[in-house]
Amino acid sequence: MRSFAEYRTSIAYALRQARGLLSLNLPISARVRRDFQLDCIGGILYGLFNGTTVGYLYVVARTIGVSQLGVSLLVSMGAVGAVLSLPASILVRSAGRPFMFGCYSLGRAGLVLLLLHSGPSFYLLLAATFLITGNVAIPFYAEVMAHIYPQEFRGRLMSLVRIGSGTATAVGSLLSAWLLGAGRLTFQDMFAVGGVLALGSLVSFAKITPVKPQVRPRASVRDTFAILRRNRPFATYQLWVMFMGAGNVMSGTLYPLVIVDKLHAGYGPFGVLTVITSLGYMSSFLLWGRIMDRSGPVITILLVGICVVMLPAGMLIAPGVYWLAPVMFITGVANAGFEIGPFAAVINYALATPGDVPLYMALHTYLSGLRGLICPFVATLILAGHHYGPALGTALALSAVGTLMLWQLAKEQPQAS
Repeated sequence: MRSFAEYRTSIAYALRQARGLLSLNLPISARVRRDFQLDCIGGILYGLFNGTTVGYLYVVARTIGVSQLGVSLLVSMGAVGAVLSLPASILVRSAGRPFMFGCYSLGRAGLVLLLLHSGPSFYLLLAATFLITGNVAIPFYAEVMAHIYPQEFRGRLMSLVRIGSGTATAVGSLLSAWLLGAGRLTFQDMFAVGGVLALGSLVSFAKITPVKPQVRPRASVRDTFAILRRNRPFATYQLWVMFMGAGNVMSGTLYPLVIVDKLHAGYGPFGVLTVITSLGYMSSFLLWGRIMDRSGPVITILLVGICVVMLPAGMLIAPGVYWLAPVMFITGVANAGFEIGPFAAVINYALATPGDVPLYMALHTYLSGLRGLICPFVATLILAGHHYGPALGTALALSAVGTLMLWQLAKEQPQAS
C-alpha cells in the first residue's frame, strides 16, 4: 500500500506535467493556444466523468435488474444516435454549435436526475438519452475541431487533449471502483457527480472561440448521399473503412465471449487485459498525432487497420488468455488511432468545401452507426454457440480486406495522405 506522501508526490508530478503540456511550445497563435488550453480542461473534466460514469453504464444496468435484452438494447443506443446524426445535420444546418451544446447538456444533466429515482425503466431512459444525444452531436463537434485547430498541428493538439482525457478516465475509473466497491457511494451518487463534471467540461468547451460557420444551402438526405458520388475518393475511403471497421466491431463483440467461453478466464485476467489495453491507448496518442500531421489521415487509418487485424488473429491462435496481452496492447494503440483519425480524414476530404464538414461527418457517422447496429448480430449469428473459427475468421477477413484496400488507396491518393 502506497503512503499518502507517495500519492501526493505523484499528483504533484502529474500537475507539473499537465502545466508543461498546457504551455505548448508550438508555433501557434495566442487564440489557438487559449482554445487548446480550454479544450484540455474540458477534456480532463470529461475524462473524470467518463471514468466515473460511462464505464459503468452497462454493469450498473444489469446490477439493478435490467434484462439481458434491455442491456443489449442499451448497448445499441450509441449506434442509433450515430444513425440519427445524418438527419440532424441536414435539419440543423447553421445552428450546429447551439445544437451540439443542447444535446450534450441534455444527456449529461439527465444522469444527475438518477438521484431522484433508480428504477430500471427510468435508468434505461436516462442512459439511452445520454448515449443517443452524444452521438447525434458528433458532426458538429467535428465542425468545431475543423475551425479551432490549424491543419498542420491538428493531430498533435488533439492527441495532447486525448492524453489528458485518457489519464483522467483512468483516475476516475480507479476512484469510482474503490468508492463503489467499498460502499462509500451509491451508483446514483457517483453518476450525479459524473454528470456535474461533464457539465463542467461543457462550460470550458463553450468558452472556445466561436467561429461563425458558413451558411450551407438546405440539403436533403439525397443531397447528402450525393457527396459519395461527387467526391469519389471520399466514397472509396468510406467503403474500405466500412470493411475494416466491420471486422473490428465483430472482433469486439466476440472478445468477451472468447475470454470467458473459449479461454475459460474470469474477471481477474479480463481486468489485467483491460489495463494493458489502456496502456496501449495512453502511450500512443502523441505518436498518432505526429503520424497524422506528417503523413496524413489515410496513412493513419491504414496503420490503425494493421493494428485492428491483430485482434481476431490473436484470438484465433491464442492458447491461453495471457497470450492476448500483446494483442490487447496493440488494440489499445488502434483505439487511440480511431479517436483522432476519422475526424481528421473527414475534415481533409471536405477541405474544398469546409462548410460541408458537418454533412461529411454525419455521413461517416451514419455509416459507422449502421455498421455498429448490424455487425454484432452478424458475429453472434456466425458464432452460433461455439463456432469461433468461422466467426473470428470472418472478422479477420473483413479487416484484412479493408486494410489492404486502404493501402492501395493511400498510394492512389497521395494528396489525401
